[in-house]
Amino acid sequence: MNLSTKETTKVSLLDILENTPETIEVPDIGKVSVKCPTAKDKLEAKREALKIAAGLSEEDILMEQTRILAIKMIVDPVISLDDYLKSNDNKVTAILDSVHMWYNLKLKALNAKRQEQIRSFLEQMKET
Repeated sequence: MNLSTKETTKVSLLDILENTPETIEVPDIGKVSVKCPTAKDKLEAKREALKIAAGLSEEDILMEQTRILAIKMIVDPVISLDDYLKSNDNKVTAILDSVHMWYNLKLKALNAKRQEQIRSFLEQMKET
């Protein structure tokens, strides 16, 4: 990829805000629709984790924050914080693990693209 000659289109606000859900399979449970987290989701997850895990270790708070963020990534079925706290832990853990794996695969693919851009950029820098 040649950064100086590649034609690109201007990014719109709609492009940035687009967060189309995808359906993933949770083994032995079923399908859920998920989306990538937003900055708002991340901030809310932190705030909610601090509320429900007050008095626990930093590690436990971080674990709850991660679990709550995964819940916020689930579009269907909608799981409220109260539902999460009342849910069967084995089932919700299976669902949240699947959501985390899906998101990590998304990030891995994105990072692979970035690495290619960086390699291309460094090659261009060598040439100049």
